[in-house]
Amino acid sequence: MWKVLDHTADIRIECTAASWAELLAEPPRCLHSLVLEGPRAEPTSPARAAAESTSRSIDVNGIDASETWVRWWRACLRLLTVEGLLAIDARVDPASGERHAQGILACVPLAALGPLQGVDIKAVTWHRASAARGPDGTWRGTIVLDV
Repeated sequence: MWKVLDHTADIRIECTAASWAELLAEPPRCLHSLVLEGPRAEPTSPARAAAESTSRSIDVNGIDASETWVRWWRACLRLLTVEGLLAIDARVDPASGERHAQGILACVPLAALGPLQGVDIKAVTWHRASAARGPDGTWRGTIVLDV
C-alpha cells in the first residue's frame, strides 16, 4: 500500500508492506497511478492496461535498504523515461535482500494508454529517502519524486 504525503514542491510517497519483496512491488503500482491519474488519485488496478503488457527485468544493488530502495525506484522511472514503458506491477524475487533486489516488472507502452491525466515525474531524489523494517516487522519506504 502507498500514499502521497504532504511535501512543499515535489511528491513525497510512503509505502508500507509486510515484507521487503512486497515493499518493492509498490513503486510500479504507485507510478502507474501517478502517471495515469495524478497525485490525488486513489491507487488503481494494474489490470487496466494488462492487455498491452510486456515485461522487463531489473536488478539493483545498494549498500543498504535505503540505497537499494532509491535505485529500485530509479530503475522503474528509467523504463518510463527511456523506454516509454510504464511499469504497472512487479514480481520481486523472494530471495531479494536489503542490498540486492531483482524482479520482473509488468509494463505497458505509453502509446497504448492514450492521453495521460497524471504528473510528469522528472527524477527520484535522495531527499528524505528511507527504507527500513519497523519493530512490528512491517517494512516502510519513503521517497520524494521531482515533478
